[in-house]
Amino acid sequence: MNKKLLLAMLMSIFILGGCSSVLDSILSSSSPEDILSRSEKSHSNVESVEVTFNDTYDDMTNEGIITIDIANDRSSVTVEDEEEKISLYFESDDILVEYDDGDIESWGDTDYFANIENMVEFDKNPVEYYKALDPHIFKKFNMEEKDDQYIFTFTGSEEDIHAMVEEIVFNDEGGLEDFDVDSDLDSEDMKVDNFELILVINNSTYLVEKVEQNVTFTLDGEAETVNGFVHQFSKYDAIDEIKSVEPTIADGEGLKEDIGEMEDFDEEELKVFEEEASAYVDALIQATVFQNEEEFIKKAPDSMSKSDKEDEAEIQKHFFKEMYIENTKTNMEGTGVTDKEISDLADAFLKALSKTKYEIVSAEAYSPENIVVTISIQGIDDAKVYDDTEDQLYDAFADGEFDEEDVVSKNMEILINNYNEVDSLLDAVEVDVDVTRQENGAYLVIMQDQFLIGGFVQ
Repeated sequence: MNKKLLLAMLMSIFILGGCSSVLDSILSSSSPEDILSRSEKSHSNVESVEVTFNDTYDDMTNEGIITIDIANDRSSVTVEDEEEKISLYFESDDILVEYDDGDIESWGDTDYFANIENMVEFDKNPVEYYKALDPHIFKKFNMEEKDDQYIFTFTGSEEDIHAMVEEIVFNDEGGLEDFDVDSDLDSEDMKVDNFELILVINNSTYLVEKVEQNVTFTLDGEAETVNGFVHQFSKYDAIDEIKSVEPTIADGEGLKEDIGEMEDFDEEELKVFEEEASAYVDALIQATVFQNEEEFIKKAPDSMSKSDKEDEAEIQKHFFKEMYIENTKTNMEGTGVTDKEISDLADAFLKALSKTKYEIVSAEAYSPENIVVTISIQGIDDAKVYDDTEDQLYDAFADGEFDEEDVVSKNMEILINNYNEVDSLLDAVEVDVDVTRQENGAYLVIMQDQFLIGGFVQ
């Protein structure tokens, strides 16, 4: 191929690719893993979306519309069943409820509607949600192309299906349905009779158009529980404006007061949970971002036993690095990149992360099970690393330093070097991390991306 022609192609790819790596753009594939990875990334750039949903739980069905203004942190949810209609407006520090008769009541920052709030979070990036349940799920779909869509059907093994349903029933923070599982039951008491998951993705935007999930299971021999939903996505970055509403019901005179105070918990106990959740997040960052097992053990809450601290420190450290390596392998599958190059890239990436800084700012318990920990982070400018890599790759090619067949290895060489040489940090940003306190008193952060992406890596 003529060098000038290849150079022109490379330049056009730079322009189209934005902050993506040159390699992602030049050597993209059409495997299920690649398409799903692109979809996950595409959703991270969405500013708004409208979702029509139909959720079924046994013989109960709810239908409605979710409008999400991600850019301005506002959303509205209208839910209808056979008897009534209710609209919820989620603001940054308030939830406003509009009843069927038109009255509007402020519920403050209650977690009474946490399931619906979590459903909103699900609809912001459903691909990311399922990946959080199973980090290897992208490899467990069958993909077919039809018209302008990719249709993904979950084809995991029986073990995969049981693990997915277990996550949804016992540990799920997606909020698609409150299963109200007896705390004395565990996954061994569950029999999965059916699990179906279908994702429909637009083949030009890589944005999800439809999610359909159906689960049938029994717990401890009780009657079958059937849960299913269909969410259809439209109006990406083109929603109608979410109307502004004001309360018409005086504080203390509405349904909220009738139901009773939802957060009537012991304040001293909640304070302890906040302190422990903060300690856990601090320790988790040390084990993952800084790859430091000893600091995890030092910082982890005293509620954890010594052996539990040691075990989790090792698991979190190695899992974090291994997931980076596995994700990189998946994204670069078929490019000819070597295991050594991926391993060297992981080491360089972690070296860059080791230069970041953070501090725990605060923690707020919305219930004994749900605590939000706020962190201030000075992260690395990952976009600049990739921009610099693209510029240097272009210059190196223009200077005749490599041939087109060596673009992969040269890209990796430059990228690794740029991560190794990161020497400056961005201004501090504050990020919120959702921490779950489990029945046994252990703490869990399901979405580590909450502090990694947009925090330590920007």
